[in-house]
Amino acid sequence: MTNLTPDQRLLEEELSIPFAGLYPEDSPQTDLPARVKRKLDLNGETASLSELIDLLPDAEFGDLRSANSFVNQDGSLDVAALEDVDGMDIETASQALGVAPDEITDATKYERVPGHEEVIDKRREALSALGYSIKYQWQVASSSYGIINPNHAYDPALDTLSDFNENTDAFGWLSLRDYGGIVDLYILFTDETIATPDDIDYDIYLGYHTGYDFEGNRQLFVNHFGYYPKGKGKGGRLHGIGSSHTRKHLGDPTNAEHEKNNDRLPIQQWWLEGHKEFLKDDQLINEVTNAENITVNFDDRPFDLYGFYRLLDIPASQAESAASRVDVQANGKLPTMWDIGIGLVFTLASEFSGHKAGAVFRARSRTAAKIIRRPEAAVSEALREYEEGGLPDDDADSDTTPEQEGLDIVISDIESPDDLAALDGFDVGELSASDKGELVEKTEQVLINAF
Repeated sequence: MTNLTPDQRLLEEELSIPFAGLYPEDSPQTDLPARVKRKLDLNGETASLSELIDLLPDAEFGDLRSANSFVNQDGSLDVAALEDVDGMDIETASQALGVAPDEITDATKYERVPGHEEVIDKRREALSALGYSIKYQWQVASSSYGIINPNHAYDPALDTLSDFNENTDAFGWLSLRDYGGIVDLYILFTDETIATPDDIDYDIYLGYHTGYDFEGNRQLFVNHFGYYPKGKGKGGRLHGIGSSHTRKHLGDPTNAEHEKNNDRLPIQQWWLEGHKEFLKDDQLINEVTNAENITVNFDDRPFDLYGFYRLLDIPASQAESAASRVDVQANGKLPTMWDIGIGLVFTLASEFSGHKAGAVFRARSRTAAKIIRRPEAAVSEALREYEEGGLPDDDADSDTTPEQEGLDIVISDIESPDDLAALDGFDVGELSASDKGELVEKTEQVLINAF
């Protein structure tokens, strides 16, 4: 257990909580390096993964209704308030219906809101009823939203990881926002690491990044993830390093039979199949080794290292900082693609000012991973961008706008031809180079699968 009681943690709008071990009895036996404990603040009493999952909402549908402010609770009308409405002739309107306002006793106070769904958590609703300041309800602008309860998504993870004897190897942290309506969970393993080329004492820990959003902005996802306990904050993060599973909040997503009938792997089986694949995947190890063996001489390019980052849509300040880090790391030698990728990872960990579970951070982290995993493709992309438009204008440089961040989320949700219609209204021409590439890849994959 942590030093906070469960009720206190339920009351928090935003939390980042570390864990060690799958269950409470596993936490004391989870042996973590001192540097990981420092980075994740895992000294002292520590929560387990199962305890953090218990903090998440036990979601169910509510009954979303709008209240008519002119109708009293007993069905009568507030005549005085009606008469104060500007531009409204109450007497003429009531005469047309043949009944005076003060004679109406059965008016409808609450009406169902069409085209929307309400998701509620009963525990947080009960705390609100007791007088605590807490959010317990989330609204989705859809009539076809399907709840994926956190326990339905993550209890199978506990079962699978326990079956694979990961009880005392698992560690990570939970990032909770909007009182549990938005969650990012990072699960890593002490025995699944890559020894980094530059510093054997700082391994990359491998595992999963998973999350959901009760207000319809993200599907449930499970992605392979890398964690590097070096740099400021929690340390470096590597997104986009392996396979992933996603499921939209539509239909009956937690019904295994329903999923099988629609040619989808049931969520309950994601973890079993995914962890088997994860344990036998040596691709990332080979890619890190390859990146360490590829050096880049920017004297042979029409841009320097700073320009390389800029052409991959890294903002000027972060590009400058990353380039400086790489110069120090290379120590007078030609930088390797590992140096260039990990330099960006450290810069994002230290200098990114937004939310590190957000779409903008994930996009830049994927760029860092691409530099390491697909160095030739990253260099080719930078050359192509340079040939098409030269170096970006630093004066016009800015972080991704909310609209672009929304488009990043939409792109990640594309699974069928119908999903392409969701791009209507977005200015695709303003997409970054990396997002353009992802959109092309997603579109090609969807169309090939459709025919």
